Amino acid sequence: MPSVTKAIALLRKYRRQHPGEKPANIWRQVYLEAIPNYVGMNPVEQEHARQVLRPRVRWRLRERRRRA
Repeated sequence: MPSVTKAIALLRKYRRQHPGEKPANIWRQVYLEAIPNYVGMNPVEQEHARQVLRPRVRWRLRERRRRA
């Protein structure tokens, strides 16, 4: 899924740029850029998109570590 790949890249980028930032604030930035049409969604759709993206990112990162 392209948004998962993009979210992982953005997460790494923002963590490097803002090392002391709270994870919630970093994720907020990631959602805006990684989820297509995020701003145009209603709050329920935004919440659903967040609830889908975050576990997928975690799973992908966990799998990468496991295979390494």
